[in-house]
Amino acid sequence: MELDDTVVVAGAEGIDHRIVLAGIASRGSALALDLLLQFVVLGVLVALLGAGGGLELSVLYVLLFLVLFGYPVLATAFANGQTVGKRLLSIAVVRDDGSRVGFLAATIRTLLLFVDALPGTYTVGMVAIVATKRSQRIGDLVASTIVVRRPRRAPMAPVGYQADHVPAAAATWSAQWDLAMVTPEEVAMARSFLERRAQLTPDARWQLAVTLADQLRPKVAGVPLDGGPEAFLERIVVARTAR
Repeated sequence: MELDDTVVVAGAEGIDHRIVLAGIASRGSALALDLLLQFVVLGVLVALLGAGGGLELSVLYVLLFLVLFGYPVLATAFANGQTVGKRLLSIAVVRDDGSRVGFLAATIRTLLLFVDALPGTYTVGMVAIVATKRSQRIGDLVASTIVVRRPRRAPMAPVGYQADHVPAAAATWSAQWDLAMVTPEEVAMARSFLERRAQLTPDARWQLAVTLADQLRPKVAGVPLDGGPEAFLERIVVARTAR
């Protein structure tokens, strides 16, 4: 049985978005897949390096460190919070505010996996996941991370918005748009989202873009809707900046 839950995270724009937490079954399956992969890779490396006649103990220690520790840290920090096992199970590690995990948090979280694995059966980690409100193991609590469901959705492509650049033609092609009802606070909110969207997870990014676009759409007239909610927000911000 999968035990998923939903939490509400407050975004910097003042708009809450919902995140679906990964259940203990999917997390355990992802961990098992990663461990299998790690031991297969480790076995292959040991066989290849030891084929020439023995493998020094120091080299073996380096291999153990790189495969068992380096791999999950680098994957979590630089592959959108997903090891191979997590990617296959469509889950990911994010910070508890919904943003991407950095190298330090990934390192802390991985180091404390050895605590969660105690007494060799992952009992500490499972108890912590079940007992905590956001299904966090000890490593998650210390690193301020959570494990979430990662929806299979293609990322939205920007249409060229840059915070410090307004196209020279913007005032001309947006002259026919009616943006009088859009407040400066709403423009600032949209700008804030556009400037930090790359740091958001795909799910949080999508939810915030849709929420902001739905909030502004009844207040404007003439702004093209093609390209999706992010393109719509970009046009509004650029047009208001050019005026």
